[in-house]
Order: sequence, then structure tokens, then C-alpha cells
Amino acid sequence: MDFTTATDADLDADRITIVAEQERRAKLVAIPVEVARLTKQYRELGGDQDEIDAAIAPFKKTF
Repeated sequence: MDFTTATDADLDADRITIVAEQERRAKLVAIPVEVARLTKQYRELGGDQDEIDAAIAPFKKTF
């Protein structure tokens, strides 16, 4: 990509698109880690694993 010929508006639009994609990728890494951390904490507090499974079940893909 040759950014030297892009307008300021084009550069700003590209920057916004790039930042949004970087944030999306970071969330893809962070969310499973956070779910695991919260699940562990929930179980340590006496929570029932079946409740966790029931909360996640609607979002599981079935093949």
C-alpha cells in the first residue's frame, strides 16, 4: 500500500479500521483467558460447574 498518495481522510479511515482490527484480535485472545479465570474463581467460591456449563451451552457450536 502506498500511503503517500492517500488523503488525510483516507489515512484516518484506514487507521480506524486497523485499530478496530487490532482490538478485535486482542479480544479474541483475552476473552477465553477471562472466561477461564472467572470459571476458576466461581468454582473456588463454591459455584456449581453445571451452572457454568449451562451458561455457555447456548453459545457452543454443534457439528
